[in-house]
Amino acid sequence: MTVSRSWSPDSRAVLERLRDRLFATATEVSVVLSYDKAGRTVRKAIEAGEIPAIRAGGTWRIPTSWLFEQLPGTGNSPGN
Repeated sequence: MTVSRSWSPDSRAVLERLRDRLFATATEVSVVLSYDKAGRTVRKAIEAGEIPAIRAGGTWRIPTSWLFEQLPGTGNSPGN
């Protein structure tokens, strides 16, 4: 049986959670950058070399430092 997910995260809540972490998932980055919820756009950008990432098991991990550099007004590091 498949369970439908109605998880609709708020980008501010996701950003706050990421402040203390070194890496974010493709889904989290997708939410913060307002892309598709499933993270497909982020994964395609990773595979094209446009977003830095490492593969950890079956998931891509994007450095939060890169993510915060992409966002105006958030500073260039998670600690700011």
